[in-house]
Amino acid sequence: MLRDEFEGLMLLRDGALSAADAAQWRARLAEEPALQRQYAELDALSRALSEHLTAEPSPDFSDRVMAQVRGANQVAPGVLVVLSRWLAQPIAVPLAAAAALAVMLFVGLPEPIDPPQLAAAVSAARPAP
Repeated sequence: MLRDEFEGLMLLRDGALSAADAAQWRARLAEEPALQRQYAELDALSRALSEHLTAEPSPDFSDRVMAQVRGANQVAPGVLVVLSRWLAQPIAVPLAAAAALAVMLFVGLPEPIDPPQLAAAVSAARPAP
C-alpha cells in the first residue's frame, strides 16, 4: 500500500476528509476490491487498538508529577556555592595551592618588563601623527 493510500484511507476512516475527498475515496473503494480489503484491515486494526488502549493514568500519577514539580523548583547551587563547599574540605586548599604552583612551574613565570622597554613598546605601537 502506498503512503498516500494509507493516509487517505485513515483520514476517510477518521472522518477527517472534506465531503468531496471522502466521495472520491468511497468511489475508489467501490471500484477496487484490493483497496476495499486494505480499508477493512485498517478499520479492524484501528477498532482493536481503540478498545485496548485506555487513557486512564495510574493511581499514583499526580503524586509522581507533583514530586517532580517540587524537585524542579529547587535551585541548583551556583559556582561560588560549589567552590566554597569544595574549599571547605580539609584537603582542598593545599591541593589548590599545589595545582597553582604546578601551573607556574610548567608554564613559567613571566619575565618582568623594565620601564624603558615598556615605554619604547608603547611609543612604537602608537600611530604617527
